[in-house]
Amino acid sequence: MTIGNIATLTAANKGLVAAVAWFIGASLFPILMAVAGTRLLRGNGLIWGSAALAVLVFDFLAYGQELASVQAITSVCVKAVLVALIINGLRGALVLQNMDSSDLRTFT
Repeated sequence: MTIGNIATLTAANKGLVAAVAWFIGASLFPILMAVAGTRLLRGNGLIWGSAALAVLVFDFLAYGQELASVQAITSVCVKAVLVALIINGLRGALVLQNMDSSDLRTFT
């Protein structure tokens, strides 16, 4: 997707600087999502998960004005699923942090 966006930006005469800026921004987002996901899996990623959710919601709202193309509609659908997954991850991290582990029973 990133390479396609760079090709679109350079073909639309937006310039190489805009394409490089888009590439850097598009490359940082998956890194943020990966860090947030691994921290949420461990049950202590509330800050990283909240940051990823905020970035995703702002990006999600930016596509609200451009729903004329199939790419924008697909992106909104994918981002809506990612928002739901991150919210559930944040809920799970809160539960794991507030859980009393002394009450757990072991099955032998």
